[in-house]
Amino acid sequence: MRSVVQFFLIFSLIIPLYAAQDEMYIIVGTFKSETRAEAQLLVLKDVMEKDTEIVDLRRSLGFDYVIQRSEEYNRVVITPFGDKDNLQTVINTAREHYRDAYIGRYSTSKITQSSAEVKDEEQVPESAAKTSFTPANNTLNVMVYILIAVLLLGLVWWTRRKKAESEKDALRDRLYEGP
Repeated sequence: MRSVVQFFLIFSLIIPLYAAQDEMYIIVGTFKSETRAEAQLLVLKDVMEKDTEIVDLRRSLGFDYVIQRSEEYNRVVITPFGDKDNLQTVINTAREHYRDAYIGRYSTSKITQSSAEVKDEEQVPESAAKTSFTPANNTLNVMVYILIAVLLLGLVWWTRRKKAESEKDALRDRLYEGP
């Protein structure tokens, strides 16, 4: 039982550190029409592959040009990035052709982004197109994990203390029983 508790404690302390690392991506455009998103993806690939620095970064980092589909929207994105410096290099090149390109983040629980612009004939409601990135969500998750770990450590300490007290009492009883 003790090894299971120790494993859980170690696991609960390591997971938040991993979860705190958000990956970033670049949103080039958001479309209602899947056809328009696919056409824009082809243009994006063509534009970005002309820059040798971007081609080299793509080979070394492994990012890709994709469409993120949801029920209503199709986002043309360049993803994933874990390093802000490399992301900045790529977004600067993207903004030469797509001035409205912006950075989004994959959170541990959901995809969030700083802003969005929908490019299509139909305008999308602003509340649907824009969500805000709240680092507090991830911080709160980490704090909850730490609180659980502290509580479990306290429980382990308390049970060991009680066990030691009962062993001490049993030893004292045996010593005072006498012959």
